[in-house]
Amino acid sequence: MSQIHAINIIGNILVGISAFATLYARCQLLVISTLLRISFMKRILKPLYTLLAKNRLWFTGKMNTNIKK
Repeated sequence: MSQIHAINIIGNILVGISAFATLYARCQLLVISTLLRISFMKRILKPLYTLLAKNRLWFTGKMNTNIKK
């Protein structure tokens, strides 16, 4: 899974930065939520988000490198 998925109150599926923007809005972090909804911010953050999402286990130290392939 290369992006986070979330379902909002009315059942819409949100993906990526939109999921985080909705989550922050629900947590009353309105400044962050508003910034994530601005189109030029999305364009700036999308490559960074893609990198972090694909490597999230490595960044958090939860990647199991002992698995034999």
